[in-house]
Amino acid sequence: MMWRRIRQFVAACKAEITPADEAFTSDFLNPVEKSLFDRLDAVTASHSINTARTVLRLAQSYNLSATEKQHAVKGALLHDIGKSLVKITKFYKVFYVLLGRFLFIGTWKPPHTIAGVNKFLYTMYVAKNHAKLGADLAEKAGLDSRLVRLILYHHAENSTDPIINIIREADELN
Repeated sequence: MMWRRIRQFVAACKAEITPADEAFTSDFLNPVEKSLFDRLDAVTASHSINTARTVLRLAQSYNLSATEKQHAVKGALLHDIGKSLVKITKFYKVFYVLLGRFLFIGTWKPPHTIAGVNKFLYTMYVAKNHAKLGADLAEKAGLDSRLVRLILYHHAENSTDPIINIIREADELN
């Protein structure tokens, strides 16, 4: 677990979106979906692209139809769009990953302001609740209800939906 987190941190420090990454996202996302994806910072976008590529590899063993595979990749590319609501710096990400889950940070929504502590608390709120916030963004943009559910439940353990399980597994690996 710790080595995976260290590897993720190093990958985040080197994150960049290449022309091949741009082509990959354009191959799978329609213009509305792509506009949501393009709101992500480079670190989160790179993570989402890596997650989608892992989904393609994992999907082989699940016997998914072409449509299901398409949904799985779209879900992986868009699973973290809720994080686009605020700039989550590397420091905040490290803090949240290492301590946030244990300190109950992000369990309540502070007033959204730019100043000091409220900005930090709001950022932690977005980090913790990004799945719900992302599903809300997707729904407001008119995305397919299946895709909205994949975004909303991408952290759900023991789901009966194999696509959610594939996205969660790929997300954890990246």
